[in-house]
Amino acid sequence: MATRFARNTVFSTIAGLCYSIGAFLTSIIVARVLGVDGAGVVALAIWIVTLTVALTDVGVFSSLTRFLPELTHGGDRQPAVQLASFLLRLFFLLSLLPFFFYALLALWPRLAPLSRSIFGQGEHSVLWILVGLGCITQALATFMQGYWRGMQQFDRSAYVLMVSVSFQLVTVTAGSILFGIPGALAGIFCGSILPALFCLTVSWREPPISCELRNRVVRYAVYCWSGSLASTFVWSRVELAFLNHYFGSEPVGLFSVGLTLSTMATQGPMLLTGGLLVFLSEHFGKKNFQAIQDTAATGTRIFAFMVLPLCFGMAAILPELLPLIYGPSFHSAVPAATVLVASAGVAACAAVASNVVLAHERSDLFALSGLVGVVLALLLGFVIIPYFGIMGAAWGRAFVQLVMVVIGFWFVERRLNCPMPYKHLALLVAAAALCAGAARAVLVVIPGMPGLFLSITMGALVYFAAVRLFHALPQEDIDRLHSLISPLFDRFRRTIQTTWRRLRPS
Repeated sequence: MATRFARNTVFSTIAGLCYSIGAFLTSIIVARVLGVDGAGVVALAIWIVTLTVALTDVGVFSSLTRFLPELTHGGDRQPAVQLASFLLRLFFLLSLLPFFFYALLALWPRLAPLSRSIFGQGEHSVLWILVGLGCITQALATFMQGYWRGMQQFDRSAYVLMVSVSFQLVTVTAGSILFGIPGALAGIFCGSILPALFCLTVSWREPPISCELRNRVVRYAVYCWSGSLASTFVWSRVELAFLNHYFGSEPVGLFSVGLTLSTMATQGPMLLTGGLLVFLSEHFGKKNFQAIQDTAATGTRIFAFMVLPLCFGMAAILPELLPLIYGPSFHSAVPAATVLVASAGVAACAAVASNVVLAHERSDLFALSGLVGVVLALLLGFVIIPYFGIMGAAWGRAFVQLVMVVIGFWFVERRLNCPMPYKHLALLVAAAALCAGAARAVLVVIPGMPGLFLSITMGALVYFAAVRLFHALPQEDIDRLHSLISPLFDRFRRTIQTTWRRLRPS
């Protein structure tokens, strides 16, 4: 099981890297070609698609990643195939509804004022049609990602994403230059066409699943869907809607680059958790709760050890880094981006705890905490953003995420009997803060590109020295991290060799 977990983690990391790098490069292309206003319109359209896909998901993705590993661990794949077929039929029908709604919004003259109020004058009808098509392709691509993860076919997911991201970058570049905002959106949505087509490889006419399994899946899916929908509303880009309503598309473009950088800062460690839910679900199926408890504590410490210095350190060097990436016109986004990137590191520390909750089939927590998050986000959006603009949106987002992290930690420790390592987390936060302080000090003394490289080096040295001085990471965690990383590098090497062999002409 440990070997399979390492293999799944490697391919999940490759897939996640492809997706993250593709999204990051796409945001740079859009920002450089279309400017602040154009980037704001594209970011708003992507947020609408993301929220719509979460609305029509009805817990299908989470159910695939949770139940397929449990159904296949005994060697019999038939129950898993039956469940996937059942969920695919439901998911496909639901994915068609948003397209018809957005097509109606684009073509019915009576709804034109509402359409223009969101995307403005000009090509708003074309944008709504593209959003509807993007909802279909993105939903089906999401299903296949859940299916491949649940069936532990992480290698196929990685290979498909590598091709899709390459195609997306080409189409986004060409579309942005030739057709502006509609071309950029069409290019982005082209990246999900290939994985969506793989839905044709999943059987659509399998026998019905058992009543017991259907009841478990339905209960899990309903709670997980409501929680995921609320989390998407809170954790994605709900602030964009308020900023667009009160201030227009320019603040949306500025705020969106901060969100993109915060995602990039946390993405590296997050990729290592790709196979964690499958690993925990197998232990849950075997009733090995002690292994789950050990994984929760160790995984949280190791994850925080990796993600906190990345986020705090990036936040410290953003005055030089952000304009370098997106251009001088985005320099005013630095203060809000600093808050977003730093707070994302604290919020990401709950990633392992979230997987523990899902492995225990306690998706009802996501429904309840998500409801709290939605109420707070809406309240802050109506009260703070109109008066404080981008900075109000950034601080409001940080506060809501912190509240949800506290709720998640409390539930995992009190209800699931998995103690959280609060002492070590506090020490790691202190070490990461020293890292950020050292990096910013160097950048103030030596600005420009030389100072940027020197600040990164100094921040890393200070962080490792502080971790050692504070004893922020126990020795057993260091040994486990070494035992995990060693086979990962070996897997990476063999995966790269296999990829090159496949690319070589026969």
